[in-house]
Amino acid sequence: MLRQSGGPIERIEHAPGTVAGVPCTHAMAFLVRDLFPDSVRTPMQIDQADGAGSHRSEQVACHMAVSEALERWAIFGCRADPSKYEAGIHLDTTSNGFAAFPGMFDTQARKAAFAESIERHCLMCWWEGYLKHQPLLDLAEGVRAIQIENPYSSHFVILAWRTDELSHVFAFGAGNCRESATWKTLVELERTQRILREIDRVAGRQRSADFKLGTFERRIEYFSRGRGLESFLKRLQMEAVSSAKPMKLLFDAPVKGPWNRYASVWRTIIEAPSRTYLSDADDYFFW
Repeated sequence: MLRQSGGPIERIEHAPGTVAGVPCTHAMAFLVRDLFPDSVRTPMQIDQADGAGSHRSEQVACHMAVSEALERWAIFGCRADPSKYEAGIHLDTTSNGFAAFPGMFDTQARKAAFAESIERHCLMCWWEGYLKHQPLLDLAEGVRAIQIENPYSSHFVILAWRTDELSHVFAFGAGNCRESATWKTLVELERTQRILREIDRVAGRQRSADFKLGTFERRIEYFSRGRGLESFLKRLQMEAVSSAKPMKLLFDAPVKGPWNRYASVWRTIIEAPSRTYLSDADDYFFW
């Protein structure tokens, strides 16, 4: 997959680290820059890794990072030329419901895509008041969490947050069991924390007029403090107002493209409770 062999991966980096105090390897994979135009990314994404993975095994962490980079290749490729690739971009322009798995068959990619779609769908339904939640014991020191109701599948869906200096950092994850969902959420918490610190760093050097954060980056910043944090805490005290609608799949198919030489890519889109998550608004709890 590496560039010197004609592949799409520019380089892979990895280093020892921790997730909530648990030793692991953090890995990052970078795509070759000319696979797609920079215009399909936000300014912050241009200089960031395209794929990341954290696992107790160094090999698995690197494989996860490469898989996510290949997933990003498919996402950016579809955004750059939506008429060429069938991926439901006309229904949802975000990365929601994409997954890649470097195997001969689509099964694993489809399972991962469905799990992510369930995670995001439950989060949106919860935020809009259609699903209940129950508090969990702290996932790690200083990490509070809730489990969001999931009437659609057997996946555990977790939303967690912690205070980082003067800001709150949020993350969500889903898994086949609570342990898996917890680990994914804690990994995402570390990633979101890095993104927030980068946003603060950019703000500290005064953002130029042509440097604009993407919608998801702005939401991460908005909910970390001030009115955004207040609205999250308010939602936390609310009960569900009504039951969510039955699940309806709008798209559930493989995404065919040059990335298929290296991995299967699948996308699943579940009809959202509303289209608000696709707006440019900062005050919608979804990224």
